[in-house]
Amino acid sequence: MNLFVDTSALVKYYYPEVDSQEVERVMLGAERLYLCELSLVEFASALMKKIRMNELQNHEQQLIWEAFLSDIQAENVELIDLSQDDFRAAADLILKYGKGRNLRTLDSLQLAAALKLTNGRFLSSDKELLSVAKDIGLSPVSLN
Repeated sequence: MNLFVDTSALVKYYYPEVDSQEVERVMLGAERLYLCELSLVEFASALMKKIRMNELQNHEQQLIWEAFLSDIQAENVELIDLSQDDFRAAADLILKYGKGRNLRTLDSLQLAAALKLTNGRFLSSDKELLSVAKDIGLSPVSLN
């Protein structure tokens, strides 16, 4: 299975939270993982938030960051670049779904990147994002 992984699920893979075991099971079961380049920035931001909230120490953050950087170099991981067309697609998604749903800017860019995959699944721990993903034709993975 090809699997696009949103940053909310990535955080759960590297830092124990609710559903972390399920995220790990799904990710380890995938043949190929796809991440948006944006995930690097979002993941770094999530780690710094955990430090600010005193959920993570500096040395733990560094270990997690290094593990993440090492993992994205693996043969079965591909980073998806964002193009000008992807930004337009993300804006279109916000215009279509933003009125009735809380579709945020970065989430819309993640969806635009995921739409580049054919025959893949979409993993996120954000229920609202999963709902929009389903509506736009992606195949979301539900966590328990």
